[in-house]
Amino acid sequence: MLLAQRFSEDFDGQVITEAQSAVLLSATEAKTRRGFLAKMEDPTMIEVDPDVASLATNKNVVIVDDILTSGETTEAFEIALATAGVPVHHVAVLGAAAGGRPALRTQFVELAQILAETTGERRGDVLKEVEVVLGRSRATFLKNALKEARSEPERVRAAIRRRAQALRETVGGGTSDAG
Repeated sequence: MLLAQRFSEDFDGQVITEAQSAVLLSATEAKTRRGFLAKMEDPTMIEVDPDVASLATNKNVVIVDDILTSGETTEAFEIALATAGVPVHHVAVLGAAAGGRPALRTQFVELAQILAETTGERRGDVLKEVEVVLGRSRATFLKNALKEARSEPERVRAAIRRRAQALRETVGGGTSDAG
């Protein structure tokens, strides 16, 4: 709360905390679900309070996260805000877990290759969906995706396909390019 107070004073803006703004709709928190498929099949779902959304409309919105691990909770807030008609302009993270560094392009290509070989799809088509779904994922999350794709490629591909479709329906093709 001290950080929120400081932002409010320094930037002459309104600070709305997670507790004031949203309802966690997921059955379990992101940090308690381990592995790529567990997170993809039961993603974090957040709903923004309509009153809060109206306060944030036509404002520069910044999401501040304390610790970034997979990026799942931050992405869920971006999607919830976009669904409420509030674009996110920036994301600020105070600290990152060891696996919180950005994933490498080679990891995306390797995952797309594994899935394309299994499903018979073109690698480029699979890569596009992988990038929509995982484009801003952290290295550890992609490492888990690769590991699980080697043992359960059809299940990983189905999870990516479902998530890509949900993102297209919710926010028109993916989350904002903020960050």
